[in-house]
Amino acid sequence: MRATRMRHNAPLTTATRFALYELQAGRFWNALCTFRGVLRITTNTSDKLVMRLEGRLVGPWVQELIHTLFGIGALCQTLEIDVADLTFADDDGEKTLCWLHRMGTRFRGKGTYSEYLFERLKIPLHPRNADACEKGDHMSG
Repeated sequence: MRATRMRHNAPLTTATRFALYELQAGRFWNALCTFRGVLRITTNTSDKLVMRLEGRLVGPWVQELIHTLFGIGALCQTLEIDVADLTFADDDGEKTLCWLHRMGTRFRGKGTYSEYLFERLKIPLHPRNADACEKGDHMSG
């Protein structure tokens, strides 16, 4: 069997283009997550508001988190924040997490960094809720 090489100007099939797009999108997001200042905020509402933080809670992203919280009225209802994928928090980020704890926010999701951080800040960190999957919360598990 002879190995075939793809020429640079050979047309790509739709499936190949889609696979390349998916690969590039995944690499792009993974590259952003390792960048010093990226924070991804995801919200899901059912009987309570669940917010998920992924990445680094630093610099301007601390203010963005606060802006998001006020924008969706998160402090007027039961708030739970999943921090399993939080990879770093600077001083302002830590102060914000402490403030949220004092305001009654419940934190869940034990990740390597989050477990260390929340133990150091003396904030209880709860395991992810197993029964939340049945309610449609895909961030739990």
